[in-house]
Amino acid sequence: FALIQRAEFRANSIVYKHGGFGKLGLPLGTRPARDEDEELSFLEYLLMGTEALHCGVRRYTSPEENAFFPDRLPSSGQMQALPELDYPTDLLSSVGGAD
Repeated sequence: FALIQRAEFRANSIVYKHGGFGKLGLPLGTRPARDEDEELSFLEYLLMGTEALHCGVRRYTSPEENAFFPDRLPSSGQMQALPELDYPTDLLSSVGGAD
């Protein structure tokens, strides 16, 4: 709960500034945007790297999961060692009578 309260106050403004930490480059596994000289904020860098990792373990194959930066996800997609998952088209179909 203390972390939620702490998140209300953005005390580290450098984290949100584009180029606040210098030229970070691209996180591993991400694709460049149209503007390759774009300077990322530290928060964007962290989110893009996390999403690239999550993409590799099938997070965004679920119909309920969406990435913040879908255009930056790795083109190779998920790891080849993991089998495909078959998601139901109606997620409440097995509940029976739930309205």
